[in-house]
Amino acid sequence: MEAIERDKFLQSYAPSLSKVGYEDDILFIRDIKLGKTAEIYLRDRSLYCNVCESKDCVHIHYALALPEVAKLYIRRLVPSTKRK
Repeated sequence: MEAIERDKFLQSYAPSLSKVGYEDDILFIRDIKLGKTAEIYLRDRSLYCNVCESKDCVHIHYALALPEVAKLYIRRLVPSTKRK
């Protein structure tokens, strides 16, 4: 049920965006409006979007709404000794 609600939210929040996939530590998000694929990755302990050249854009917010990205982001920012 949570997955369905999340998908509905993402479709209404950013209907022109879709997750394409992952490679290494990069998330690819297709933006139909721009006709480009954004690469989202960690830079200086923050998520960074290569399309917007920003740490705060719709692509970043979309990425953070994906549960697997949010978990990865938290794991990368919190040292392993504090996660226990």
